[in-house]
Amino acid sequence: ICFNVEKTLKLFQYRVEEDDIEEYAKFSKLVYNFYYTVVDDDFGREIEKNNVDFYIQNKLRFADKRLHLYRGRLFEVLISSLVKPRFVNEYFETGCKIFINNSHVFVRYGEGMASHKETFDIAGWIENSEYGEFYECKINPERFTEANYRLLEELEKRLLECNISNCIIAFVSADSTNKILQIKRDIEEKNKNISSEFRIIGRDSISEIPRYEIPEIA
Repeated sequence: ICFNVEKTLKLFQYRVEEDDIEEYAKFSKLVYNFYYTVVDDDFGREIEKNNVDFYIQNKLRFADKRLHLYRGRLFEVLISSLVKPRFVNEYFETGCKIFINNSHVFVRYGEGMASHKETFDIAGWIENSEYGEFYECKINPERFTEANYRLLEELEKRLLECNISNCIIAFVSADSTNKILQIKRDIEEKNKNISSEFRIIGRDSISEIPRYEIPEIA
């Protein structure tokens, strides 16, 4: 598995723009190290030691099962590593809740009061600039639901209410940008009362994330 991953990464490096070669090298190393760790039997034994029921239920003695389970986490870590350098010594969290003026940002979905969505995969904030970046990450864009959409829409609305517009709110996926845009449109077609201008980032534009610039304070 690791050999095939390494070979694929090397093949793709020839498609990378010259300005992105250094970032792609870092990206490749992160991907390879992840696969190397997860397929290692020691990793499987460590999971078994900590939660034997989880280990048996998910058949984690098999390397391919471990990869399937953890690849979503890998994608979040990779995107996080591209965003985080802009927020050194600033607010930066993963898998977090957002509060604006002490008010919780969340949306309800389904029936009953218990079903709600509130977690953002990646969030960074620079207080002095009133600038932030907020990301929802899915390897497979088909898993992006109406509830995910509504959470990004709610955040966008709440920030605008505070006159904060210099932010990036984005859905990132490992699929093509066109495929993700179509999924966004499908959700909007089925729900005429929702509309948001959050950014779509597909595999063809992920390499641009490290080059996003923080707006200068006027």
